Amino acid sequence: MESHQIEEEEAMENGFERQQSRNCRIGVFFFVCLISNFLICSIMLGTGQSQAVDVLVLGGGPAGLSAGMHLADAHIPSVVLTGPEPGGLLTHAAKVENWPGILAESGIAIMQRLIEQVQAHGAQLVYDSAVRLDLTQRPFVIETADSGIFTANALIIALGSSPRKLNIPGEATYWGKGVSSCALCDAFAYVDREVVVVGGGDSAVDQAIHLADYARKVTVFVRSKDMRAKPVRIRELLKKVTIVYNKQMLEVIGNGQQVTGIKIKDRHSGVEEIFPTDGVFLAIGHEPNTWLIKDAITLSHDGHILADFETMQTNIPGVFAAGDIVAGSYRQVPVAVGDAIKAAGKAIDFIRYQDAA
Repeated sequence: MESHQIEEEEAMENGFERQQSRNCRIGVFFFVCLISNFLICSIMLGTGQSQAVDVLVLGGGPAGLSAGMHLADAHIPSVVLTGPEPGGLLTHAAKVENWPGILAESGIAIMQRLIEQVQAHGAQLVYDSAVRLDLTQRPFVIETADSGIFTANALIIALGSSPRKLNIPGEATYWGKGVSSCALCDAFAYVDREVVVVGGGDSAVDQAIHLADYARKVTVFVRSKDMRAKPVRIRELLKKVTIVYNKQMLEVIGNGQQVTGIKIKDRHSGVEEIFPTDGVFLAIGHEPNTWLIKDAITLSHDGHILADFETMQTNIPGVFAAGDIVAGSYRQVPVAVGDAIKAAGKAIDFIRYQDAA
C-alpha cells in the first residue's frame, strides 16, 4: 500500500513538472516574440509616423494567422495584429483531433508551430491590440494600444470569441482564484483536489476529462436534463467523472482568498444547496469579440458579424471577416482557417481591383 502511494505521489509530481516545463517553454517563446515586436514598434513610433499597409488582419488565432500567411505568400504588404498573446481559444484545447494531418495534439503545440510557420513565410506579426477603428473611408485607420497607428486599404477581422461567463455573485471576485475557463492552463493547480465543471457541450467534456487526470474528484453540472456533447464523448466522460443534471449555478462561494464552494439550485424542486469545491471551470459557450466594431459593421441578433460566405466581405467594401466571429460559423478550426484563406484571397482581389481602377 505504501509503495503504491509513493508511486502515485511521484506520478503527480512528474505531471506537475511536465506541465510547468511546457508552460515555461511557451512563456519563453511568446516572450521572445514580444521583445522582437517591441523593438519594431519602438522604431516605428520613434519616427512619429503611421504605418501604411495594403491589408491589415485583426486577430492572432488560427484564422488571423492563416490569413496573414496567405497575404505574405502573395507578397501583399500586410500586418497581423495578434493581440498580446496570440493563439486564441485553440490554446485552451488539451487535445485537437479535427485538424487535417494530425491525429491528436494539444492546441498550444499546434499554435506554436503555426506561429513559427507564419513567420517563416514572412508575415509581419505585431503583438498588440487595436483600440479604435475608423472605417468610414479608405484607407481605414487602426489605432493600437502601444504600436501607433496603421492605415490599410483592406481589413480582415478575425478576432474570434471569448468564453462566456455566468455573471453570478462571486464569479468576478474569484476569477483566477478558483474560477477559470481553461482547464489546460490551470489543471496542474488542482492535483488531488475537487473541482466542478459547468456546461453540457463538447468543451465541458474536454475540460472534465483533462481535469480528471489531475483532480481527486470532478463533478460536471449541467443546467438541462441532458448534455449536448457527442454521445461517444459522454460515454468517455462517464468513466472518469460524475455528471449532475438540472442544476443552476447561483453564486461562487469563497473565503476571500480562494473558492470553497458553489451555490446551486435544483431546477425541478427549487432546493438550494452549497456544493463544496476547490475550483470552478466554466464551459458554457462563447461570445464574439465584436465590441470594437459593433457600431461600424452589421451584426447578427447574437452579435456575430454578417458576412457573405462566398467572399467573406461584410457590409463595408474592403472589410472582410473570418473565424468564430462570423455569423453561421461552424466553430471548427479547419473551417475558420478555410474562411480566412478565402477572405485573404478576396482582400487581395479587392486591392488589385482598386489599384487597377
